[in-house]
Amino acid sequence: MRFYKPFSILSLVMLLALTGCSEVPVSNPEPDPQPAAPELTERVAMLMGGWPHAKAITETGKPTAFRIGKDDDFNEVKLSDGIELTPEQRQTLVDLLAKDDAYGWEIAKGCEPMPGVLITFEDGATYARIRICFSCQMIGFKPGSWEDFDPINAELVQWVKGVFPDDEAIQKLGTEDEEHGL
Repeated sequence: MRFYKPFSILSLVMLLALTGCSEVPVSNPEPDPQPAAPELTERVAMLMGGWPHAKAITETGKPTAFRIGKDDDFNEVKLSDGIELTPEQRQTLVDLLAKDDAYGWEIAKGCEPMPGVLITFEDGATYARIRICFSCQMIGFKPGSWEDFDPINAELVQWVKGVFPDDEAIQKLGTEDEEHGL
């Protein structure tokens, strides 16, 4: 009986080795699918400056965020270097801005927007810009127009705090210490 045990173990090892050498198809994992482009209403696309600009904002344009302000002559100036948005930051912003109910279409305010954030979207053929005024809770698309974003203000505040974590004025948004004109 002792003669068969080593032979059995050796046979088992050989059998396993031989089956390991057979060709087994290897499947490469599929890359993560790109998030689906949001379905925009005609009204939102026109607010964003038309379909080419809406597509640059929601799909194709390289997004860069800047802190902006006004100089003594009320000319717009960039207060920071551009920050390229991460894919997650871009998707969060797109998900917020693409919804028709993100805007207060029927709201009229007596507020002069003094935007504190600029986001540009470039895809080689189209250049779209978004300016955000948190004091008025208004967003301006260029080309396009201005609209109130009261329904998504809290989410937009959280989003911009993540984009500009070291900006004191941005971090004060939504608090008692919030600065006017941002």
